[in-house]
Amino acid sequence: MGAMKEQVKGAAQEVKGKIKEETGDALDDKGMEIRGKAKKVEGQARQDMARPMDKAAGAAHEAKGALKEDLGRETGNPRLESEGRNEKTAGNIKKKANY
Repeated sequence: MGAMKEQVKGAAQEVKGKIKEETGDALDDKGMEIRGKAKKVEGQARQDMARPMDKAAGAAHEAKGALKEDLGRETGNPRLESEGRNEKTAGNIKKKANY
């Protein structure tokens, strides 16, 4: 499963947990409140686990783009060089977006 999907699922899990926690608090149901907190923390952990996967994928994409850019430059192929530069930039953005 992709890292982005994991982050989205984690965020949804966190929201469900928050709702359950607040409902438990409003109903004075400590069990529901605790289960909600646990679900919320589980969702946060799922998101935290997915971030490094995205960061690694961004670094790999950046390296591939740099190689492609260099190859295009060395072979005199401006299209390949441009594609590589674009891939390198996209990988760098993805890497940095996942602190």
